[in-house]
Amino acid sequence: MRLGLEPASVVVVRDGDQLAQHAAAIERLAGHCVDANPFYEPWFMLPLLKAFGRRQRLCLLLVYGMAGTDLLGFFPFERALFHPRLPLLCLRLWRDPQHWVLRSTPLVHEGALATCVATLMDWMANDASGARLLDLPHLPASSAFAQALASQLTAESGLRHVRCERESHLYRRQDSVEHYLAAILDGDKRRNLQRRQRRLAEQGPLAYVDVDDDGEGGRLIDDFLTLEAQGWKGRNGTAMAKYDYNLSPRSYVYGSTELFSDEFADLNLRVITGGGAGIRWLKTPSIQSYLEGGAAYLVEDFDAGSDDRRVTGRVSAGLNWQILKWLSFDELITYYPSVKEVEYLLHNEASLTATLSTSWSLRVGNVTDYNTDPPHAFVRRDSLWFAALQYRF
Repeated sequence: MRLGLEPASVVVVRDGDQLAQHAAAIERLAGHCVDANPFYEPWFMLPLLKAFGRRQRLCLLLVYGMAGTDLLGFFPFERALFHPRLPLLCLRLWRDPQHWVLRSTPLVHEGALATCVATLMDWMANDASGARLLDLPHLPASSAFAQALASQLTAESGLRHVRCERESHLYRRQDSVEHYLAAILDGDKRRNLQRRQRRLAEQGPLAYVDVDDDGEGGRLIDDFLTLEAQGWKGRNGTAMAKYDYNLSPRSYVYGSTELFSDEFADLNLRVITGGGAGIRWLKTPSIQSYLEGGAAYLVEDFDAGSDDRRVTGRVSAGLNWQILKWLSFDELITYYPSVKEVEYLLHNEASLTATLSTSWSLRVGNVTDYNTDPPHAFVRRDSLWFAALQYRF
Protein backbone atom coordinates (compact mmCIF):
# COMPACT_ATOMS: atom_id res chain seq x y z
CA MET A 1 0.00 0.00 0.00
CA ARG A 2 1.28 3.46 -0.93
CA LEU A 3 2.25 5.98 1.73
CA GLY A 4 -0.42 8.45 2.82
CA LEU A 5 -3.34 6.22 1.89
CA GLU A 6 -5.69 4.28 4.14
CA PRO A 7 -4.63 0.61 4.48
CA ALA A 8 -7.00 -1.79 2.76
CA SER A 9 -7.48 -5.50 2.25
CA VAL A 10 -8.78 -7.44 -0.74
CA VAL A 11 -11.38 -10.21 -0.81
CA VAL A 12 -12.05 -12.14 -4.04
CA VAL A 13 -15.21 -14.22 -4.51
CA ARG A 14 -15.99 -16.46 -7.47
CA ASP A 15 -19.77 -16.77 -7.67
CA GLY A 16 -23.06 -15.18 -6.74
CA ASP A 17 -23.59 -17.38 -3.68
CA GLN A 18 -20.35 -16.13 -2.14
CA LEU A 19 -21.15 -12.56 -3.15
CA ALA A 20 -24.52 -12.76 -1.39
CA GLN A 21 -22.63 -12.94 1.93
CA HIS A 22 -21.37 -9.39 1.22
CA ALA A 23 -24.73 -8.04 0.00
CA ALA A 24 -25.40 -5.89 3.07
CA ALA A 25 -21.97 -4.26 2.84
CA ILE A 26 -22.46 -3.56 -0.89
CA GLU A 27 -25.87 -1.99 -0.20
CA ARG A 28 -24.30 0.34 2.38
CA LEU A 29 -21.54 1.21 -0.08
CA ALA A 30 -24.06 1.98 -2.84
CA GLY A 31 -25.44 4.86 -0.80
CA HIS A 32 -22.04 6.60 -0.66
CA CYS A 33 -20.54 5.92 -4.10
CA VAL A 34 -18.58 8.50 -6.04
CA ASP A 35 -20.25 7.06 -9.19
CA ALA A 36 -23.73 5.62 -8.67
CA ASN A 37 -24.45 2.39 -10.54
CA PRO A 38 -27.65 0.50 -9.66
CA PHE A 39 -26.72 -2.32 -12.07
CA TYR A 40 -23.97 -3.49 -9.69
CA GLU A 41 -26.17 -3.34 -6.59
CA PRO A 42 -27.23 -6.71 -5.07
CA TRP A 43 -30.94 -6.40 -5.89
CA PHE A 44 -30.08 -6.23 -9.61
CA MET A 45 -26.83 -8.14 -9.92
CA LEU A 46 -27.41 -11.26 -7.82
CA PRO A 47 -30.34 -12.56 -9.95
CA LEU A 48 -28.26 -11.99 -13.10
CA LEU A 49 -25.30 -13.86 -11.64
CA LYS A 50 -27.60 -16.73 -10.74
CA ALA A 51 -28.93 -16.85 -14.30
CA PHE A 52 -25.74 -16.23 -16.29
CA GLY A 53 -22.72 -16.16 -13.98
CA ARG A 54 -22.16 -19.90 -13.68
CA ARG A 55 -20.79 -20.08 -17.22
CA GLN A 56 -18.33 -17.22 -16.71
CA ARG A 57 -15.01 -17.06 -14.88
CA LEU A 58 -15.92 -14.50 -12.27
CA CYS A 59 -13.43 -12.57 -10.19
CA LEU A 60 -15.50 -10.34 -7.92
CA LEU A 61 -13.11 -8.04 -6.07
CA LEU A 62 -14.09 -6.36 -2.78
CA VAL A 63 -11.83 -3.79 -1.13
CA TYR A 64 -12.33 -3.50 2.63
CA GLY A 65 -10.76 -1.16 5.13
CA MET A 66 -8.23 -2.84 7.42
CA ALA A 67 -10.85 -3.08 10.17
CA GLY A 68 -12.69 -5.47 7.86
CA THR A 69 -16.12 -3.92 8.40
CA ASP A 70 -16.28 -0.99 5.96
CA LEU A 71 -16.45 -1.86 2.28
CA LEU A 72 -14.57 0.74 0.25
CA GLY A 73 -14.93 -0.63 -3.27
CA PHE A 74 -16.60 -3.34 -5.34
CA PHE A 75 -15.07 -4.36 -8.69
CA PRO A 76 -17.05 -7.19 -10.36
CA PHE A 77 -14.52 -8.54 -12.85
CA GLU A 78 -14.60 -11.56 -15.11
CA ARG A 79 -11.55 -13.32 -16.57
CA ALA A 80 -11.66 -13.55 -20.36
CA LEU A 81 -9.45 -13.77 -23.41
CA PHE A 82 -8.46 -10.36 -24.69
CA HIS A 83 -9.14 -11.63 -28.22
CA PRO A 84 -10.42 -15.03 -29.41
CA ARG A 85 -7.20 -15.57 -31.38
CA LEU A 86 -4.86 -14.15 -28.78
CA PRO A 87 -4.23 -16.40 -25.72
CA LEU A 88 -3.86 -13.47 -23.34
CA LEU A 89 -6.00 -13.34 -20.18
CA CYS A 90 -7.50 -10.04 -19.14
CA LEU A 91 -9.95 -8.74 -16.56
CA ARG A 92 -13.11 -6.92 -17.63
CA LEU A 93 -15.90 -5.37 -15.62
CA TRP A 94 -18.71 -7.91 -15.75
CA ARG A 95 -21.68 -7.65 -18.09
CA ASP A 96 -24.30 -10.34 -18.54
CA PRO A 97 -24.61 -11.94 -21.99
CA GLN A 98 -28.00 -10.28 -22.56
CA HIS A 99 -26.60 -6.82 -21.67
CA TRP A 100 -29.11 -6.03 -18.96
CA VAL A 101 -26.17 -4.36 -17.20
CA LEU A 102 -26.15 -1.02 -19.02
CA ARG A 103 -23.45 0.73 -17.01
CA SER A 104 -20.07 -0.80 -16.09
CA THR A 105 -18.87 1.54 -13.36
CA PRO A 106 -17.48 -0.08 -10.19
CA LEU A 107 -18.85 0.94 -6.81
CA VAL A 108 -16.24 3.06 -5.01
CA HIS A 109 -16.75 4.95 -1.75
CA GLU A 110 -16.68 8.71 -2.25
CA GLY A 111 -14.04 9.09 0.48
CA ALA A 112 -11.77 6.26 -0.65
CA LEU A 113 -11.30 6.77 -4.39
CA ALA A 114 -7.50 7.08 -4.27
CA THR A 115 -7.22 4.14 -1.86
CA CYS A 116 -9.31 1.86 -4.09
CA VAL A 117 -7.41 2.77 -7.27
CA ALA A 118 -4.05 2.19 -5.56
CA THR A 119 -5.25 -1.09 -4.04
CA LEU A 120 -6.51 -2.25 -7.44
CA MET A 121 -3.14 -1.46 -9.06
CA ASP A 122 -1.22 -3.29 -6.30
CA TRP A 123 -3.52 -6.31 -6.61
CA MET A 124 -3.10 -6.36 -10.39
CA ALA A 125 0.68 -6.32 -10.00
CA ASN A 126 0.85 -9.06 -7.37
CA ASP A 127 -2.16 -11.33 -7.89
CA ALA A 128 -4.89 -10.52 -10.45
CA SER A 129 -5.86 -14.22 -10.63
CA GLY A 130 -3.41 -14.86 -13.43
CA ALA A 131 -4.34 -11.80 -15.52
CA ARG A 132 -2.01 -8.88 -16.10
CA LEU A 133 -4.19 -6.91 -18.45
CA LEU A 134 -7.14 -4.71 -17.46
CA ASP A 135 -9.60 -4.12 -20.31
CA LEU A 136 -12.39 -1.61 -19.63
CA PRO A 137 -14.30 -1.14 -22.92
CA HIS A 138 -17.58 -0.03 -21.31
CA LEU A 139 -16.28 2.20 -18.52
CA PRO A 140 -17.81 5.71 -18.80
CA ALA A 141 -14.90 8.09 -19.44
CA SER A 142 -16.62 10.89 -17.53
CA SER A 143 -16.86 8.87 -14.30
CA ALA A 144 -14.74 9.88 -11.33
CA PHE A 145 -13.23 6.39 -11.17
CA ALA A 146 -12.12 6.52 -14.83
CA GLN A 147 -10.46 9.89 -14.30
CA ALA A 148 -8.70 8.75 -11.11
CA LEU A 149 -7.53 5.57 -12.81
CA ALA A 150 -6.17 7.53 -15.78
CA SER A 151 -4.25 9.83 -13.43
CA GLN A 152 -2.80 6.84 -11.55
CA LEU A 153 -1.73 5.11 -14.76
CA THR A 154 -0.08 8.26 -16.06
CA ALA A 155 1.83 8.76 -12.80
CA GLU A 156 3.06 5.15 -12.58
CA SER A 157 6.18 4.79 -14.72
CA GLY A 158 6.04 0.99 -14.54
CA LEU A 159 2.52 0.77 -16.02
CA ARG A 160 1.53 1.01 -19.65
CA HIS A 161 -1.93 1.86 -20.91
CA VAL A 162 -3.83 2.77 -24.06
CA ARG A 163 -6.79 5.11 -23.80
CA CYS A 164 -9.57 4.91 -26.37
CA GLU A 165 -12.84 6.81 -25.98
CA ARG A 166 -16.02 6.72 -28.05
CA GLU A 167 -19.39 8.44 -27.80
CA SER A 168 -22.00 6.31 -26.05
CA HIS A 169 -25.75 6.10 -26.62
CA LEU A 170 -26.50 7.64 -23.20
CA TYR A 171 -27.98 11.11 -23.34
CA ARG A 172 -26.01 13.87 -21.61
CA ARG A 173 -27.87 17.14 -21.43
CA GLN A 174 -26.27 20.07 -23.31
CA ASP A 175 -27.31 23.61 -24.23
CA SER A 176 -29.95 22.30 -26.62
CA VAL A 177 -31.09 19.12 -28.30
CA GLU A 178 -29.76 20.48 -31.61
CA HIS A 179 -26.24 20.86 -30.17
CA TYR A 180 -26.41 17.32 -28.79
CA LEU A 181 -27.49 15.80 -32.10
CA ALA A 182 -24.80 17.76 -33.97
CA ALA A 183 -22.15 16.36 -31.61
CA ILE A 184 -23.08 12.67 -31.90
CA LEU A 185 -24.34 12.31 -35.51
CA ASP A 186 -22.27 12.51 -38.67
CA GLY A 187 -23.44 14.48 -41.72
CA ASP A 188 -25.34 11.66 -43.43
CA LYS A 189 -27.24 10.71 -40.28
CA ARG A 190 -28.11 14.34 -39.55
CA ARG A 191 -29.47 14.81 -43.08
CA ASN A 192 -31.48 11.60 -42.79
CA LEU A 193 -32.88 12.74 -39.44
CA GLN A 194 -33.78 16.15 -40.85
CA ARG A 195 -35.61 14.50 -43.76
CA ARG A 196 -37.64 12.36 -41.36
CA GLN A 197 -38.36 15.39 -39.17
CA ARG A 198 -39.75 17.30 -42.16
CA ARG A 199 -42.05 14.40 -43.03
CA LEU A 200 -43.22 14.08 -39.43
CA ALA A 201 -43.75 17.84 -39.09
CA GLU A 202 -46.18 17.70 -42.03
CA GLN A 203 -48.58 15.86 -39.72
CA GLY A 204 -48.42 18.44 -36.92
CA PRO A 205 -46.16 20.43 -34.58
CA LEU A 206 -42.86 18.68 -33.77
CA ALA A 207 -40.62 19.60 -30.83
CA TYR A 208 -37.97 18.08 -28.54
CA VAL A 209 -38.24 18.75 -24.82
CA ASP A 210 -36.29 17.70 -21.74
CA VAL A 211 -38.42 16.20 -18.97
CA ASP A 212 -37.10 17.50 -15.64
CA ASP A 213 -39.78 15.98 -13.42
CA ASP A 214 -39.34 12.22 -12.82
CA GLY A 215 -43.06 11.89 -12.27
CA GLU A 216 -43.81 13.55 -15.60
CA GLY A 217 -41.50 11.10 -17.41
CA GLY A 218 -43.30 8.16 -15.81
CA ARG A 219 -46.67 9.60 -16.76
CA LEU A 220 -45.63 10.01 -20.41
CA ILE A 221 -44.41 6.41 -20.54
CA ASP A 222 -47.70 5.20 -19.03
CA ASP A 223 -49.66 7.26 -21.59
CA PHE A 224 -47.67 5.71 -24.43
CA LEU A 225 -48.22 2.16 -23.14
CA THR A 226 -51.93 2.86 -22.69
CA LEU A 227 -52.16 4.19 -26.24
CA GLU A 228 -50.30 1.14 -27.58
CA ALA A 229 -52.61 -1.24 -25.70
CA GLN A 230 -55.67 0.48 -27.18
CA GLY A 231 -54.53 -0.29 -30.72
CA TRP A 232 -55.55 -3.39 -32.65
CA LYS A 233 -52.39 -5.25 -31.56
CA GLY A 234 -53.21 -4.76 -27.90
CA ARG A 235 -56.78 -5.90 -28.34
CA ASN A 236 -55.79 -8.96 -30.36
CA GLY A 237 -52.98 -9.94 -27.98
CA THR A 238 -50.07 -9.35 -30.36
CA ALA A 239 -46.67 -7.94 -29.37
CA MET A 240 -43.12 -8.01 -30.68
CA ALA A 241 -39.71 -7.03 -29.31
CA LYS A 242 -36.87 -6.84 -31.82
CA TYR A 243 -33.27 -5.66 -31.85
CA ASP A 244 -31.30 -4.96 -35.04
CA TYR A 245 -27.51 -4.64 -35.25
CA ASN A 246 -26.35 -3.00 -38.47
CA LEU A 247 -23.52 -4.69 -40.39
CA SER A 248 -23.77 -2.16 -43.21
CA PRO A 249 -26.30 0.49 -44.31
CA ARG A 250 -28.35 -2.30 -45.94
CA SER A 251 -27.59 -5.51 -44.00
CA TYR A 252 -28.07 -6.39 -40.33
CA VAL A 253 -28.49 -9.21 -37.85
CA TYR A 254 -31.43 -9.35 -35.46
CA GLY A 255 -32.90 -10.99 -32.39
CA SER A 256 -36.63 -11.04 -31.73
CA THR A 257 -39.36 -12.30 -29.44
CA GLU A 258 -42.97 -12.41 -30.65
CA LEU A 259 -46.06 -13.00 -28.52
CA PHE A 260 -49.53 -13.93 -29.80
CA SER A 261 -52.81 -14.88 -28.19
CA ASP A 262 -56.20 -15.60 -29.79
CA GLU A 263 -59.10 -16.92 -27.71
CA PHE A 264 -61.11 -17.77 -30.84
CA ALA A 265 -58.33 -20.10 -32.01
CA ASP A 266 -57.95 -21.79 -28.57
CA LEU A 267 -54.51 -20.13 -28.26
CA ASN A 268 -53.64 -18.86 -24.78
CA LEU A 269 -50.12 -17.82 -25.74
CA ARG A 270 -47.66 -18.39 -28.56
CA VAL A 271 -44.03 -17.34 -27.95
CA ILE A 272 -41.53 -17.28 -30.82
CA THR A 273 -37.92 -16.42 -29.99
CA GLY A 274 -35.17 -16.41 -32.58
CA GLY A 275 -32.58 -14.55 -34.58
CA GLY A 276 -31.03 -14.28 -38.02
CA ALA A 277 -29.97 -11.81 -40.69
CA GLY A 278 -31.80 -9.30 -42.83
CA ILE A 279 -31.37 -6.95 -45.77
CA ARG A 280 -33.09 -3.67 -46.62
CA TRP A 281 -33.52 -4.37 -50.30
CA LEU A 282 -35.56 -1.30 -51.24
CA LYS A 283 -35.29 2.11 -49.63
CA THR A 284 -36.68 5.26 -51.26
CA PRO A 285 -38.34 8.39 -49.81
CA SER A 286 -41.77 6.72 -50.23
CA ILE A 287 -41.06 2.97 -49.99
CA GLN A 288 -39.05 0.94 -47.46
CA SER A 289 -38.91 -2.84 -47.50
CA TYR A 290 -36.81 -5.61 -45.97
CA LEU A 291 -36.29 -9.37 -46.08
CA GLU A 292 -35.16 -11.51 -43.12
CA GLY A 293 -34.23 -15.14 -42.60
CA GLY A 294 -33.21 -17.11 -39.52
CA ALA A 295 -34.16 -19.74 -36.96
CA ALA A 296 -36.62 -19.64 -34.07
CA TYR A 297 -37.96 -21.68 -31.16
CA LEU A 298 -41.76 -21.81 -30.96
CA VAL A 299 -43.84 -22.58 -27.86
CA GLU A 300 -47.65 -22.80 -28.01
CA ASP A 301 -50.02 -23.03 -25.04
CA PHE A 302 -53.53 -24.06 -26.02
CA ASP A 303 -56.60 -23.93 -23.79
CA ALA A 304 -58.01 -27.33 -24.81
CA GLY A 305 -55.58 -28.70 -27.40
CA SER A 306 -52.15 -30.24 -26.81
CA ASP A 307 -49.33 -27.78 -26.16
CA ASP A 308 -46.43 -27.73 -28.63
CA ARG A 309 -42.72 -26.86 -28.67
CA ARG A 310 -40.53 -27.02 -31.74
CA VAL A 311 -37.64 -25.50 -33.66
CA THR A 312 -38.65 -23.64 -36.81
CA GLY A 313 -37.18 -21.49 -39.50
CA ARG A 314 -38.24 -17.86 -39.85
CA VAL A 315 -38.59 -15.95 -43.12
CA SER A 316 -40.11 -12.49 -42.96
CA ALA A 317 -40.74 -9.64 -45.40
CA GLY A 318 -41.99 -6.16 -44.58
CA LEU A 319 -43.17 -3.20 -46.65
CA ASN A 320 -44.03 0.42 -45.86
CA TRP A 321 -45.40 2.48 -48.75
CA GLN A 322 -46.27 6.15 -48.39
CA ILE A 323 -48.86 6.20 -51.19
CA LEU A 324 -49.91 9.81 -50.67
CA LYS A 325 -48.97 12.45 -48.16
CA TRP A 326 -52.02 11.43 -46.09
CA LEU A 327 -52.21 7.70 -46.93
CA SER A 328 -49.76 4.83 -46.21
CA PHE A 329 -49.79 1.05 -46.59
CA ASP A 330 -47.96 -1.44 -44.32
CA GLU A 331 -47.58 -5.20 -44.69
CA LEU A 332 -45.67 -7.83 -42.75
CA ILE A 333 -45.67 -11.50 -43.77
CA THR A 334 -43.80 -14.14 -41.76
CA TYR A 335 -43.34 -17.83 -42.55
CA TYR A 336 -42.37 -20.38 -39.85
CA PRO A 337 -41.54 -23.79 -41.38
CA SER A 338 -41.03 -26.65 -38.91
CA VAL A 339 -37.56 -28.22 -39.00
CA LYS A 340 -38.65 -31.79 -38.19
CA GLU A 341 -42.28 -31.93 -39.32
CA VAL A 342 -43.99 -31.16 -42.63
CA GLU A 343 -45.98 -28.26 -41.18
CA TYR A 344 -45.74 -24.50 -40.98
CA LEU A 345 -47.26 -21.30 -39.68
CA LEU A 346 -47.96 -18.27 -41.85
CA HIS A 347 -48.70 -14.88 -40.32
CA ASN A 348 -49.71 -11.83 -42.35
CA GLU A 349 -50.57 -8.28 -41.25
CA ALA A 350 -51.71 -5.64 -43.76
CA SER A 351 -53.16 -2.21 -43.07
CA LEU A 352 -53.95 1.19 -44.57
CA THR A 353 -53.50 4.33 -42.47
CA ALA A 354 -55.21 7.59 -43.44
CA THR A 355 -54.26 10.86 -41.77
CA LEU A 356 -57.39 12.75 -40.72
CA SER A 357 -55.76 15.72 -38.99
CA THR A 358 -52.49 16.70 -37.34
CA SER A 359 -53.24 14.31 -34.46
CA TRP A 360 -55.89 11.84 -35.62
CA SER A 361 -55.58 9.00 -38.12
CA LEU A 362 -57.70 6.02 -39.15
CA ARG A 363 -56.16 2.58 -39.57
CA VAL A 364 -57.96 -0.31 -41.28
CA GLY A 365 -56.44 -3.72 -41.90
CA ASN A 366 -56.42 -7.48 -41.71
CA VAL A 367 -54.48 -10.06 -39.67
CA THR A 368 -54.43 -13.61 -41.04
CA ASP A 369 -52.85 -16.73 -39.53
CA TYR A 370 -52.60 -20.06 -41.34
CA ASN A 371 -51.64 -23.14 -39.30
CA THR A 372 -51.25 -26.50 -41.08
CA ASP A 373 -51.65 -28.35 -37.77
CA PRO A 374 -54.29 -26.53 -35.68
CA PRO A 375 -55.87 -27.93 -32.48
CA HIS A 376 -58.70 -30.42 -32.97
CA ALA A 377 -61.98 -28.89 -34.17
CA PHE A 378 -60.33 -25.61 -35.22
CA VAL A 379 -59.85 -24.42 -38.79
CA ARG A 380 -56.45 -23.87 -40.35
CA ARG A 381 -57.11 -20.28 -41.40
CA ASP A 382 -57.92 -17.57 -38.87
CA SER A 383 -58.59 -14.02 -40.06
CA LEU A 384 -59.36 -10.77 -38.26
CA TRP A 385 -60.45 -7.46 -39.75
CA PHE A 386 -59.95 -4.36 -37.64
CA ALA A 387 -60.44 -0.61 -37.69
CA ALA A 388 -58.77 1.71 -35.21
CA LEU A 389 -58.92 5.45 -34.63
CA GLN A 390 -55.45 6.57 -33.55
CA TYR A 391 -54.35 9.73 -31.76
CA ARG A 392 -50.81 11.06 -31.99
CA PHE A 393 -49.51 13.11 -29.04
